Amino acid sequence: MGVIMKKLDKINRGAMLTAFVLLCVIGYLVGLALVQNAAKPVIEQLCSDYIRTEVRYSMLPAQYRAEAPGMPDAERAAYLADMAKDIKAYLIDDELTSKFTVDNLQTRLENQMNGIGVIYDYQKTIVKFDSIIFSDGIVTVSVRTNTVFDGPVNNSLSIDRQQMAVETTDTLVVQKDGGQWKVVYASLTSPATDNSQNEYEYAGKY
Repeated sequence: MGVIMKKLDKINRGAMLTAFVLLCVIGYLVGLALVQNAAKPVIEQLCSDYIRTEVRYSMLPAQYRAEAPGMPDAERAAYLADMAKDIKAYLIDDELTSKFTVDNLQTRLENQMNGIGVIYDYQKTIVKFDSIIFSDGIVTVSVRTNTVFDGPVNNSLSIDRQQMAVETTDTLVVQKDGGQWKVVYASLTSPATDNSQNEYEYAGKY
């Protein structure tokens, strides 16, 4: 009888330990879900603001969107400086990430300042956040947008101009940096650009 009681005691202790571990796991998962759900509105706002800012700096100021922009040198320099400052405000504190993103936008703007691949109108309206996926501190966000575009299509150096309104899907990767959510990478689908190079650079870096 004593042997049986000892066995039952061991079984009970094992069951209690298993139940305790299970409760700890459930508590961790519930807590993690609460933290992630609380972060989603902040991440959505960050992505919305970033998309709006990148779209703005994908074009010249409205008065210079012409075949021959004629933008004065002082205004060129000021616009490029504003772009770099405003875009970097959303990016993680990483020199390579900032340089890659800012250099891409600067090249596009400088081409347009020289009358190459001028974009006359470019707008994005968010339709829906399709997914926000958390993984090891990195969050991948897929955003569906209505994109209105007037300019060169598929090649930023093209002089062929087309007007279109299409639904596109944009992808952003964000993470916590200094206690705040910041953009690591963004691929905004635009008829004027080919994002395959961006994706290659991103895949190679992270």
